[in-house]
Amino acid sequence: MDLVEAFGARSNASHGINAPGGLDFMERVESGASGDLVIIDPPLGGSAEAPQLFIDTAIRQASRGRGAVVCVAASNECVFVATARGYLLRYGWDENGNEKVTEVEVVGPKQAGDARICALFVDPAANHALLATRGGGGAAAAGAAGAAAEVYYVHRRWSRARAFTELRGAAAGALTAVGWCAKQGDDGQADPSRSGRGGGGSRATASVASGGAAGESCTGPILLGTESGFLLEAVLDERQKKEPPPRVLIEGVKDRRPNGAGSPPSPSPAFTGLQQVVLPSGRKALLAATTSHLRVWVAPTHPPASSSSASASAFTSAWQALFLGPWGGGPTSGSRGSTPGHASSSLPPPPLAVLEAVAPSAHSQLQLWWPVDVSEPPSRFAWLVGGVVYHGDLDWDAAEAAAVSMEAAAGGAAAAAAAGGSAAAVAAAATSAAVAMAGALVGSDVLSGVVSLPLEGSGADDGGAARSLVLTEFHLLLLAGDRLRLVNRVSGRTVAERAFRSPLTRSLTGEQSREIDGLVRDPVSGTTYMAVDEALYDVALQGESRGMWRVYLELQNWDAALRACSGPAQRDEVHRARAEAAAAAGDFRTAAVHFAKITDGRPPFEDVALRLSDCGDPAALQTFLATRLSTLAAAAGAAAGGGGGGGLFGGAPAAASASSGNVSGGAATAAGGGAAGAAAAAGATTAAGGPARAQCTLVAAWLTELLLDAINRALLEAGGESGEAYLTAATALRTHLSDWVHIMDPGTTVSLLASYGRLDELLQLAQLRGDHEGLLEQLMARPQPGGALRALAVLRSPAVSRELVYRFAPGLVAAAAEEAVDFFIAERPPLDPRRLLPALLRYGEPGSPPAARQHVLRYIEYAIGVLGTTDGVVHNLAAALYSLEPGEEGEAALLRYLTRGGRYGSTPLYDTQYALRLAQECGKPRAAVRLMCQLGMYPDAVRSALALDLGLAKGVAGEPEGDDALRRKLWLQVARHVVETGSRAVAAVDGAAAAAAAAGASADGASPSDPTLSHIRTAVEFLREADGLLRIEDILPFFPDFVTIDNFQAAICDSLERYGAAIASLKSDMEEATAIAEALRSDIQMLAARSAAVSLAQPCTRCGGAIGEPAPLTSWPQGGALPPFYVFPTGCAYHLACCAAEVAECVAKPQRSRISMLMSRLSKVRPGASMAPAYGGQPAAEVAALQEALAAELGSEDPRNGELTVALLERAFVEEADRAEAESWAI
Repeated sequence: MDLVEAFGARSNASHGINAPGGLDFMERVESGASGDLVIIDPPLGGSAEAPQLFIDTAIRQASRGRGAVVCVAASNECVFVATARGYLLRYGWDENGNEKVTEVEVVGPKQAGDARICALFVDPAANHALLATRGGGGAAAAGAAGAAAEVYYVHRRWSRARAFTELRGAAAGALTAVGWCAKQGDDGQADPSRSGRGGGGSRATASVASGGAAGESCTGPILLGTESGFLLEAVLDERQKKEPPPRVLIEGVKDRRPNGAGSPPSPSPAFTGLQQVVLPSGRKALLAATTSHLRVWVAPTHPPASSSSASASAFTSAWQALFLGPWGGGPTSGSRGSTPGHASSSLPPPPLAVLEAVAPSAHSQLQLWWPVDVSEPPSRFAWLVGGVVYHGDLDWDAAEAAAVSMEAAAGGAAAAAAAGGSAAAVAAAATSAAVAMAGALVGSDVLSGVVSLPLEGSGADDGGAARSLVLTEFHLLLLAGDRLRLVNRVSGRTVAERAFRSPLTRSLTGEQSREIDGLVRDPVSGTTYMAVDEALYDVALQGESRGMWRVYLELQNWDAALRACSGPAQRDEVHRARAEAAAAAGDFRTAAVHFAKITDGRPPFEDVALRLSDCGDPAALQTFLATRLSTLAAAAGAAAGGGGGGGLFGGAPAAASASSGNVSGGAATAAGGGAAGAAAAAGATTAAGGPARAQCTLVAAWLTELLLDAINRALLEAGGESGEAYLTAATALRTHLSDWVHIMDPGTTVSLLASYGRLDELLQLAQLRGDHEGLLEQLMARPQPGGALRALAVLRSPAVSRELVYRFAPGLVAAAAEEAVDFFIAERPPLDPRRLLPALLRYGEPGSPPAARQHVLRYIEYAIGVLGTTDGVVHNLAAALYSLEPGEEGEAALLRYLTRGGRYGSTPLYDTQYALRLAQECGKPRAAVRLMCQLGMYPDAVRSALALDLGLAKGVAGEPEGDDALRRKLWLQVARHVVETGSRAVAAVDGAAAAAAAAGASADGASPSDPTLSHIRTAVEFLREADGLLRIEDILPFFPDFVTIDNFQAAICDSLERYGAAIASLKSDMEEATAIAEALRSDIQMLAARSAAVSLAQPCTRCGGAIGEPAPLTSWPQGGALPPFYVFPTGCAYHLACCAAEVAECVAKPQRSRISMLMSRLSKVRPGASMAPAYGGQPAAEVAALQEALAAELGSEDPRNGELTVALLERAFVEEADRAEAESWAI
């Protein structure tokens, strides 16, 4: 905007004008339509924190020649100007700041002299406007002819206004206040919201409602207040041709002269401000200001359940339900709820809150402050009346609670009345309802913290009293005559003031200066406008909250002062003042908190620590250190974030270690000595500007020592028992460790906790630091198996390294073998069995605990069977564990492992010799026999098996495959054992027989049970089991000399028969071989004399030319002693060169070289010569020999019908030598 056309600053001393105290004022000129407005600025040099007022020209000629400006309103970035000639001008700005003006004729030229616009009201969305007019002739005429008051309705799309005919000439009087619908969304329009423009900002348009939504056309339920105290409800819709009649909610009483008996009622005060508010619960609230009172109502959500259906259906809005329903005494017969004009004996419902002015005045103005935007409930109010500004907070939660109580009370009374009880019961119900409603009203605090601020030199009827008010976040902007004052609402002091001189009077020599017309504020954008003559000025307030922290500080409103601070220096001042005030009051804990939050080092850390140490409250020093630690950490985090560091305390580990060493040195001292040492160290670090981590580490160590000392003191006071004080102190220590473990020095903290014997806290520290190794060490040092079970729980965490599992596995297995093995098996991904061997190997030795050995064997079986490990050490441990299993079941398990589980194919995965030694030492003979067989120790295996079981020995003897000699040897060993064992049995029987004969028993002949015969029969049966490897002659030497051959007759005959059959078979084979040799000899003789006849015209199989003609030229030699062609038994004929080329393609390189050499030598021989000369280092040779050699290389078989052709099937189509050429043709 082009705000300032002419600006000048000159000293008033040239005009002879001096301010009190000798200070000069400065004059500044703002240009307007009717002249220059001279703004008298105060001298510079005031407080740097004071807010600044800026006044700039917004609209130079607001009336645009349509008469004098009579009313101004602003909303939603639009300014509405009403002129004396009955025009309404709407100013708006587009996104580029260009001004747009729309004119609407409100009062026609004929009525302009009789009616004058006296009030202008615009809704927050700037869609609807209401204008109130009075009849001409001044105030006296208006008072005598109230019927001349009219109301006009203007929509933003209209070019002409429409009269509100239902209010024309009504007894309610002129319209003085409008309460717009709090949310345009009630009928479909979007809520108004705060635009991006601030005070004095750009003029970019931020329209609240646009398009054809219902909210643009309809106002929703609005409330109208009149000068006669009437409160009306109406709904305006620009789509309707005529407005419906308004509903009277409150009827006022006009001033009347006495007319007979008694005095008339006093006139009702006029409504000067109405504001509808929608609460978070959906209820509607109303703030109504009159010339003497400020009232707050909250409408019910629905009529009471006991009210009649006809009465309930008659209420079309919440305000009708409140003012015309049971809460308002109910509508009387035809006196309420219709058009205004009749007095009513019923009273309006009691408001939730009432504020009465000390000095009522017609100049009453209500202003609200919205912290977010106008769609949300306002949080603060200010009411200017009678030279006093009443301001405070709006507690809508209390309003809703009081409204609920009132609804319950009114509902109970209505229910009692509807029940039709006795008059006494109804009266009692009404009395209790009245008491409940009164209690709700008394308990409500809707208007909270109300402060009355009398204005200097202002009275109710003072002509220079403030008549315009604008409420900002912290200040009140007041306009009184030709002065604009900015008053701090918290302190009540005037912080800025501007005086003006009218364009008509440019002197301050005592002449009457012209009053400024007034102030208006846009509730949506927050812009404030000041109307002067034909011009509008933009009043901007900058730096409003800049000095509020000091205002709150002087009032000792500490929390508000901290919220208003804008930097660390201001916060330090607040904390310092609050700490000193708390210390003076004896509240050293509060003082400690705020001393610790000071960041500028005043007072020094050491002084505060010593002061709190001597205050008599041990908790004060702890509080100071804890808060100081939080403050340092926050400051360090902010510094790291601002500097782009990697995180909180990202560096300086060396400094932290060095400082922690000093703390560790004094860890075992008393709390006082440790405090002094840490204080000195912390103060020195702070003074030197050392790393924040070092300071935090020092303070954390000192605080840890104090907390430990508090635990000991609690134990001593409780006689060593864990009382409430002890539990509180221990909880504080654990909380401290969990909060600050990331900045503590581990060595110092561990030393402190260990010196006080705090094992639980040591465990917590290790867990908090993520030191899983230290945590596991602490757990394994605890009583077992509890410690091991907790250690297993820690190891189950995914964050724990696998290396720790392997490291602590021995202790875990020793303490809780079953749980440890379960953990090993369940771990995913699976553990490496080899790395667990240090924890398992000890259980493979004799003397290990059997129960633990069973669980270890369970894991080994899992590793072999499920994981499929092939590690030899694991399998050796398996062999050892199986060997230590007692009884036959243990040996059976060992045999199953040796034959199936411990093998990879046919190769054993264990050390066979080691397993054999274990089996022999642990008494597992059958397993030893099996292992001897695996080692190839079959004679020893048979020897050991014969000591156990003959059947086992026979199985071992037949086991070697492919070595009949060894098997025969083993069977002989078994046979010898069988024969010798039988001989001993026979000898024993003979001895028994001799003894019987000596006793006189009969022993003649051989009985059917003769042991000799049985022994021989067993030996013969054994020969059959040997599968022909043994004969009777092989075992005869093992029998005694006295055994007669007659007993072996059958075996000998069988052996002789087998020998005869073998001889006959060999004879047949010899005869067959002789016949084959004779046939071969005959075939050779026939081949030597074989010949074939061929025609010279027969084509060559390769080139197709006649074999009688020379072969085509090739790289192969021709002529000389070379035969011209070859003919094969298959009937194919080839030129010699063609045959050589055909064979060379299929044979290896050495053979090709031999063929080439032979053909070259023969090609050099002259025809008819019998000797070929020496060639290529070869001596001379016979031509026939060379021809036979060439025939052996080329003519052994037909190249296309022999083995060479079959070999071609396995050759690739593209040879390696031709691959490069083939790849070059690839597309």
